[in-house]
Amino acid sequence: MTAQRGTVSKRAGSWGYRLSYVDDLGKRQYVSKHSKRWTKADAQRELTSQLSLVDRGHSLGTGQTTVQDYLQAWFARWQAQGNVKQSTIDTARVHLDVYLLPRIGHLKLRDLKRARIGALYLDLLQHGRTGAGRNDASRPLSPKTVRNIAGTLHKALDDAVRLDILPTNPADHVDLPKWERPELQTWDTPQVAQFLAYCEDSDDDLNALWRLLAVAGLRRGELLGLTWDDVDLVLGEVRVRQTRVVTGTGQVRIETPKSAKGRRTFSIDPNTVDALARLKDTQERAAAALGGWASPYVATSQDGQPIYPKRLTDRFQETARAAGVPVIRLHDGRHSNITLGIEGGVPVAVMSGRVGHSRPSTTADIYFHRHRQADVDAGLLIAARIDAAIQAHRDANQNAHEMRTGQNESVRISPNQSNDDPIRDKGLRTANHETLVRPLGIEPSSPEKKPKPRKD
Repeated sequence: MTAQRGTVSKRAGSWGYRLSYVDDLGKRQYVSKHSKRWTKADAQRELTSQLSLVDRGHSLGTGQTTVQDYLQAWFARWQAQGNVKQSTIDTARVHLDVYLLPRIGHLKLRDLKRARIGALYLDLLQHGRTGAGRNDASRPLSPKTVRNIAGTLHKALDDAVRLDILPTNPADHVDLPKWERPELQTWDTPQVAQFLAYCEDSDDDLNALWRLLAVAGLRRGELLGLTWDDVDLVLGEVRVRQTRVVTGTGQVRIETPKSAKGRRTFSIDPNTVDALARLKDTQERAAAALGGWASPYVATSQDGQPIYPKRLTDRFQETARAAGVPVIRLHDGRHSNITLGIEGGVPVAVMSGRVGHSRPSTTADIYFHRHRQADVDAGLLIAARIDAAIQAHRDANQNAHEMRTGQNESVRISPNQSNDDPIRDKGLRTANHETLVRPLGIEPSSPEKKPKPRKD
């Protein structure tokens, strides 16, 4: 932000100042203020204060700036930072050009209030679909897409607050469409086996990719970004270091994995090594016949061209349909791998590292509710412990009861006294025998006293 020195002037009997500067959006802004209560010295102090604010990066004159002016300038600055993935930039560009600027770009930035943003989200939810057909504009957008668009707008307005262009973010506390993670559609072990057996028996040229998906749970972009330099067929290891993804503009780009943990190396089994080795031999024979190979990627078509991401998904679903298993998304093949691994006893932390989750808690949050057998086992274990405690409690009470009733019906005798001693049946106390235990509530009868001689 650059500023020009302002001037102090007297207008209609009032002292004041006027200054101009170029703001962070590249627009020249003008600020002026006069007051009848000011002296010339007061006006000079106010001008100096305002120039100091401008020099420190504060924006003083955004009153005429439109949302479109700001968002376009923000996007250019954000893109130039160089620390955002190109796919993210392309998606934000679509959010601005297709959804935000046509609806709110004409508004003054100062007039962009919370209620107006809430109305924008509702409009997108109900009528946000765009496309070639005239009726597409009246179709709803999914809640997830609207939330993504809202995320772009919120980020841009947050930066406006950080740059002192806005005092607060008007997108804060605006209700977003409710969205819940869809129920995972996965294959169980027999279905995975049926799918892979079909691929092997039918000599599917992508059999090695499908097996790698099943045993390693790679994302589509990771699978497509894999090169032969990343596959060690001797050690049986695969390294993930890049992805091939489709951006919001439909272009395919090479990027780094989704997170830092996405850059990883994991082991593969001998059968998967054999499948990949056969695929490599096939590509090398084709390269010799064609006089060269078009790419270093593992996932290629039969002419050596890298497979387009959407085409790989189509091939996966076509193969699933032919194999007679439920047709699921390619990404659900990854879900199937993780679910089967954890249900098979692989620790969550190990599984998280293999599939490149940022932290084990992510794996637990997404997949724990899918562990049907583990959930059944947990329920049985907890119930068994409770039932065992109930039985132990009953046994303890029964033993105590038997001890009480058994003592009431028995006689404690001296070691030298036999069990058939007649005293046992009398319930009496003598000097030569121990006290006999009598039933509760029954008092011993008093011995009869001999009548005293009658005196005449």
